[in-house]
Amino acid sequence: PHSLKFGSWELRALPFVALPAAAASTTLVRRGLISYFSVVGELAGDEADLPNPLLYLAIGMVVLIGLLGTAIGVVFQLHGMFVDDLVLSVHLPGGEGTIFVDRISDELRAMPVGAGASAVFGGWTTTPGWCIGPALSSIVELEYQGLPERGHEHGSWQAVWPEGPWEPSRSAKRQSSTDSLEGPAMRLSMSNSGSRLASSGSRLQEGMNRTSSVGSMAGDEGGGKFRDGLGPVAGNHKITAQIRFPYKCSNQLVIAGVSCMPWIDVAFPGTSLRLLWASDPEGEFKFSVHVGQLSGPLTSGRLGACFEWGDRCPYRWPLDILAKVLLGLYIGAWPHLADDNSMWGFALHVLAVLCPLVFAILVLKYRPHSTLLDNLSLAAACAAVSLTTASAQYYYKGGNLAATIGLTVTLMVLAAVPLIVLATASALVACSALRFSRQDMQEALVTTIPKWGRDKDSNRERKATNVKVLPIKDGKVATALPLELPASTSSIPMHVEIKLPAAPAGVKATLVQGEKTIMPIPADLLLLPPDHRTYEMKTQRPVGAVMTQQGGVLLYPAPEHNGGQHWREAVRAFLGPKRPEVLKEAIAAIQEQGKRFGDLTFTTVDIKG
Repeated sequence: PHSLKFGSWELRALPFVALPAAAASTTLVRRGLISYFSVVGELAGDEADLPNPLLYLAIGMVVLIGLLGTAIGVVFQLHGMFVDDLVLSVHLPGGEGTIFVDRISDELRAMPVGAGASAVFGGWTTTPGWCIGPALSSIVELEYQGLPERGHEHGSWQAVWPEGPWEPSRSAKRQSSTDSLEGPAMRLSMSNSGSRLASSGSRLQEGMNRTSSVGSMAGDEGGGKFRDGLGPVAGNHKITAQIRFPYKCSNQLVIAGVSCMPWIDVAFPGTSLRLLWASDPEGEFKFSVHVGQLSGPLTSGRLGACFEWGDRCPYRWPLDILAKVLLGLYIGAWPHLADDNSMWGFALHVLAVLCPLVFAILVLKYRPHSTLLDNLSLAAACAAVSLTTASAQYYYKGGNLAATIGLTVTLMVLAAVPLIVLATASALVACSALRFSRQDMQEALVTTIPKWGRDKDSNRERKATNVKVLPIKDGKVATALPLELPASTSSIPMHVEIKLPAAPAGVKATLVQGEKTIMPIPADLLLLPPDHRTYEMKTQRPVGAVMTQQGGVLLYPAPEHNGGQHWREAVRAFLGPKRPEVLKEAIAAIQEQGKRFGDLTFTTVDIKG
């Protein structure tokens, strides 16, 4: 993952040590200079004579130059990124505020999970800074193809861009044939089930080859009409991502993406990616994601500290370092400046007081953070630093008691603001994490995916169900993968079991109640964009499915979707002539449930034994 590159977490930790490191380094430089020029005596209780003044001087200068060079270098790198439009600011779907993404993204995050709205703090907890989304997989490179929103110019960090469109990059298209040669050997070593599933992707790959040039924002054949019939979940997930190498994920509540059809929405937990990827040796596993899940080497790599989701301005980080280094210089030189009554000494004291105050005003003007509360907290911290600097000089020179008390109380109030915000945010994060960990899958889906379980044209809730993926082998449906994907459907799902061997009374179909139904869906229907072959099958609502240990078949009311035969004939062709009583009972169960609940019924006949 890009977040593990050297410098990613090191830069995030640097603001915590920049001020003390700069102050200590300035002290070393000051004492080294004094000793080098043989000014012997005490200075603020420290002995001016040092055994190795050049070593002290060198160490202090290296640290100071390193801190200043790092901050200034980051500023120039950020400027180049925005001038060349390599990093874009986009709105986070389902939330408030903007985030930064790479123009060419090659990594997939989990769907961001936030703290949710708060009755006390309002929209503060719905902003991107509260969201977490760990990296789940590397993907085939996607390149942004759009233009900035009206009123925003190229080359500025303040420019906001629409969510899409995104297309596979030119380099990704050139590398696709090379990558497919390396995929099978790597996949077989990833999963115990890889060898059993490795040959199940021939038909899936054939369909993918036909749609490899399809656009990822509904530019495929019939894509516009297809998306018009989708539910609200698909409206937020318009980007098609192709998995290259999934990372290990142990959290079952983390969602990687969705696959949407007009009659069903299927979610892919992060734990399912490796098994689904192993079932397709050609690496053409695709699903729908949103722009908040994309990341790349710029926004998530070494300079990831500049693109935190709680920040609007990427220059906040280098300016923070510069401010702390300059303040450290002042603190380190304070013993020498305290008794300096010259014009230069007075000017330095004034600058040390005014600079943090100017920073506080700039924070309120440019709002580097996403929320007003965070910006007020930062402005209060800058004002507290300014007042602390002024207080040091005031206390050193002496003053009356009333002014001293007023100054101290004001300083305590300003310093308390960021501390209170920090304590409150930490408590909210802990409570949100605990609450999320205790959710079941259905609650996690509602929390993670905006409008999950809702129909397009009404506020009616969809039915929760599970989907078994049926891989394709030599043109025929193979054994279902050993996992169930959570889904929501506008159909009325019914689950019927036929247990074999039959009871003395004969074969009997039993309606399973009190449990989520299971809907088997072929992999090419679930994991491929709509094309001339799958468009109608994706848009039409099936009447049901028959599933055995050897595989399954999806049944449609129109004969052309069942290979030119009625769905009853499709069941007969799937089960064969050996057990006519099972065939009769399966057909009767589908017909009976269809009569009870109408055309919206989806009946799964699960034959066990």
